Amino acid sequence: MRPTDAEIRQFAKRKRPASGASPSRPAKKPTPAPPTVEASATDQSEPVIALVAPTVQAEERPTEEAAEEISAASPVRVEPDDVRETEHHPAASAGATGGAGSNSSVPSLPVPSVGAADRGKALMEPAEEDRSGSRSMPPSAYYPEGASALADHNLARRLCQGILLPADVESLRSRQVAEMLSRFYPTMVELIFTMSELEAGYRWFGNVRAAFKEKSAAVEAERAMLADQLQQSVDREAKLIDEVSRLESELRSAKKEAKHKGRAVRRLRRERDGATAKLQGEREQLRVSLEKLAEAEEELSIAQVDAEMAKAEVESAKQELARAEDEAIYVAEDVSIDRRYSPACCQEEGSDI
Repeated sequence: MRPTDAEIRQFAKRKRPASGASPSRPAKKPTPAPPTVEASATDQSEPVIALVAPTVQAEERPTEEAAEEISAASPVRVEPDDVRETEHHPAASAGATGGAGSNSSVPSLPVPSVGAADRGKALMEPAEEDRSGSRSMPPSAYYPEGASALADHNLARRLCQGILLPADVESLRSRQVAEMLSRFYPTMVELIFTMSELEAGYRWFGNVRAAFKEKSAAVEAERAMLADQLQQSVDREAKLIDEVSRLESELRSAKKEAKHKGRAVRRLRRERDGATAKLQGEREQLRVSLEKLAEAEEELSIAQVDAEMAKAEVESAKQELARAEDEAIYVAEDVSIDRRYSPACCQEEGSDI
């Protein structure tokens, strides 16, 4: 937000020096070493912008008439005036404290204060300021030395307010060299502020890129690990596919073998059924044969009994025949004896002879 003219005048009245102070030529103060922006330890590979605040030196103007003559002449290099010690602005001190506590690498640059020639001047009235088209004293002149314009954004806006050039050419020509140089310093402050923000952006980009590199390395490692796992999974899948194909071929061969064995089993079952039926028939025949054998054995036993009886009868017949033969022999002997002793028998015997 750009500060208004009323705020600038109010701030200038609080910081306005005494009107009766006479200009004097103080001793030169040593120029402070230009602040630089150091590279952070976390990002040493990133480009670091070294910022140097330009120092503007103005020649001491003993009187207002000499100052007008110098402003009409060509610009020359002048010596710096003594810096008046003033109280710190609350916003500037707060900005400097906040900038020192933050982790940003924004350098604290001194802001030039009012020179000896400007101490005796009074502020312009609003009407005169409107007529001239420019402010006689920039608001940055009232900030003490050591105020951090880069850390205090309000101070930076006030310093940028002082670099606005007037539109009136006559007012531009009548401006003093020291005032123009003092207006050039806020421009450099704004440039340094922009460069500091650019450097902070570079560092932020470096940190982001470092984090991105770390995340990229982690992602690359994870990707390599996932690629290895994927390759292992592909290898396992290929092995499983080979195993499945082998098992399928074995299953097909087992199915074929089972089909052949099924056919053999059915054939064997048919043969078993046929053999069983045949055995049943043979068993039936054997049973019939056994029955016939039993009957034959029974008949044989009966025949044996009959044979025994017949044998007994034959024996008895033999005995009777033997007795009959014995009787016949006895009879024959009796007959022979009788014939021997009978004459007829003798004659018959003689004739027979």
